[in-house]
Amino acid sequence: MELKSLSQLGCIEKEKEILKGLKLKLRTLSSSEQQEIQELLPITNIEQAVSPSLITKLQIHTLAKATVAVNEMAPTNKEELLKIYAELQTPVLNEAYKFYLELLGEQDKLVEELKKK
Repeated sequence: MELKSLSQLGCIEKEKEILKGLKLKLRTLSSSEQQEIQELLPITNIEQAVSPSLITKLQIHTLAKATVAVNEMAPTNKEELLKIYAELQTPVLNEAYKFYLELLGEQDKLVEELKKK
């Protein structure tokens, strides 16, 4: 297997209509992409780790990096996506993030299947 294809091993990409009028196509992130997000929002104490503000920022940055398309249109840049997600109503943002969490669950199942082969 080539090194390039190794980085995509276990990657999940799916599309879902989150709410009427909002269809997202997301993909799971690589370890380095997750690390980039964590470095953007350093946590220095336990209170920060559970801060609703920090959790929202992590959701926004994660979704911006994981988004392949919004309503079947590819985003032009990450800053545009950050703005879109930051301006969503909180329940809508939470639904989008739940979809990302579903992909992570599918990824875990896929990795377990790959370990059996």
